[in-house]
Amino acid sequence: MSKLLQGTAVSITQNGAAAVRCQDDTLFVHGVLPGEIVICEPILNANKLGKLIEIQKASPERVDVLCPYYGNCGGCSLRHLNYQAQLSLKIELLCDALKRAACPVLPLKIPIHESQPDGYRDRVQFHRAEDTPKRGGRRSLIPQKTVSKNKIGFMERASNNVISVEDCLVLNGTIRAAMREGRLLPPIDRDRWTVYGRNDLTICEGGVSQGCFELNANGNSRKLKIDAHCFFQCNSALLQKLISRLMDITGEAFSGSGDFHAADFYSGIGTFSLFLRRYFNKIDLIEINRESILLARENFNIAFDANFDKKDARLRFFDLSDADWVKRHGKKSNLYDFICVDPGRTGLCASMRRWLCAQKKAIIAYISCEPASFARDAREIINAGFSLQSLEIFDFYPQTSRIETLAVFKTIKRPV
Repeated sequence: MSKLLQGTAVSITQNGAAAVRCQDDTLFVHGVLPGEIVICEPILNANKLGKLIEIQKASPERVDVLCPYYGNCGGCSLRHLNYQAQLSLKIELLCDALKRAACPVLPLKIPIHESQPDGYRDRVQFHRAEDTPKRGGRRSLIPQKTVSKNKIGFMERASNNVISVEDCLVLNGTIRAAMREGRLLPPIDRDRWTVYGRNDLTICEGGVSQGCFELNANGNSRKLKIDAHCFFQCNSALLQKLISRLMDITGEAFSGSGDFHAADFYSGIGTFSLFLRRYFNKIDLIEINRESILLARENFNIAFDANFDKKDARLRFFDLSDADWVKRHGKKSNLYDFICVDPGRTGLCASMRRWLCAQKKAIIAYISCEPASFARDAREIINAGFSLQSLEIFDFYPQTSRIETLAVFKTIKRPV
């Protein structure tokens, strides 16, 4: 057993753990808040990680945790911090990432769009608990109640183990009800699978995987067909706020008559472009996942009662990675008036960054889910001559340290 250490927490890091100064060393400990004096134990064979043993002096921002799985489950990391303090922390973490990347511009104010702290999550990835037997058949969504609840779970923190859960506070009512009634069963061929539930729609990998629902933004409604196998945002309420902001930005810049051309990189199933279509004569959608780009085409056909085939120049669909698209189609500069990028956690690839920095004509809307990669990309975009017009946070993931941002860049003098 490692010796116990007393320390004072000085800050919270990007993954939600607190940096605790213990004598001449620093440990990173989950469940601790800045200013707290704690007793912690170094975790063997885990560099600089510690386990919370006792809180000797608590922070006034600490709140009671009602979730019985908190501390073991690897999902939430900030549930012990009150929600308003979580929002302030995320602004601090974003600014810290920008400073670390030597970003030449720091906004004076970063607005943050709040979510409801719990019950917000429409999409979740479950894991088969170790003691869960594999069931016959491929259907994983059973409409009737079962006699015994099937054991499903989430990954344990800092472990490859799965802990069995019967409820989860961040999930919406649709998914929680299905959990309580034992209607979510692991597919026979999967130990990890995705479920999406919203209102009367529940779909999942290994079972009924496709369904339709409506999103509303700025008084506009779009019917979307989604597939549980394809990525889709987990917080519909915040997604609608994000789309509304994108519509405000594009509507202000492109509401007049003109032959405006847009690009939607990492487009997924076409969610943003479906709402932005009204402002642009042409849109190119680029997405590496072929299933997603096929759904995007289908969603456009449904929304506009049309058939956007491969010869239609108004809409073009590319099932390519960002690097492949740049290599094949990115030789011409100033192709677009508006470019929306929504990359994964690694941000833009190097060739995509170089290409984007050369698009002096375009207004760039950068949607990020990872502050460190965003800060790196923002530094290069600004150094290429773009101005950071706005930066705001959308709190898609309350109770966690994950940060979703929208940044808008444009050059002061754009080529005509």
